[in-house]
Amino acid sequence: MKKNSMRNAVRFDAHRSVTRHQLSDLRDYAQTIEELIETERDRLSRNEPEDLTEDNFEDVMISQAEDYLLLRDSFPIILRNSLFITIYTVLEDELMKTCNRLRESFNVDLKPSDLKGKGINRSRKYLKKVVVINFPDNTNEWKEIRKFNLLRNTIAHSNGNIIAGETDQEKLNNKELCAYIEKSSIIDISSNFHIQLSKDFILHALDITEAFLIELFQNIAEELKKLAFELEKEKN
Repeated sequence: MKKNSMRNAVRFDAHRSVTRHQLSDLRDYAQTIEELIETERDRLSRNEPEDLTEDNFEDVMISQAEDYLLLRDSFPIILRNSLFITIYTVLEDELMKTCNRLRESFNVDLKPSDLKGKGINRSRKYLKKVVVINFPDNTNEWKEIRKFNLLRNTIAHSNGNIIAGETDQEKLNNKELCAYIEKSSIIDISSNFHIQLSKDFILHALDITEAFLIELFQNIAEELKKLAFELEKEKN
């Protein structure tokens, strides 16, 4: 048991580093692609198309206008939605991996899948109630992540469109999400109730996810080291 605890403490230290690199790569990717889109959009808005003649003027200008609109509207939406889903997936995956590692460390028979619920909320319940880890759910980061959950579900299940809820819970979720977006300066809702994420929101989501996971991993490392110390005392 002691060896397992010490080994998993080392694993969490290494895993924390890997996770930070993963989030750092996503940050670099987001900034790089945003800059490429902006550069190309600016080029199209400033430069007159080559080989422009009286005969092809209309077709060329329409084609350039279409390209500009793709770069201004469609591409940023696709990029930011996919990035946000990826960030959320990293968080969800890390929480599940953490549940399974701690199940091994504490020799727990109950599996995360044995609990009701799903996703980050089931992982929270498992870490807090089953393996009894100091789960940082009273932090501003976790409160923000709960809003990310509503946002992620809307983007993943209805392509970012806030549609009328059928159940009382769906209506409540929509109300909470709309209130969150209304208070935010980095998310907007279009006239047709389509969620629009800004590039600043993606960086914000990365910051929140990284800060939350760092605190969680620190808490876990402390618990594992404390467990190893207590086992050593019992042995002596």
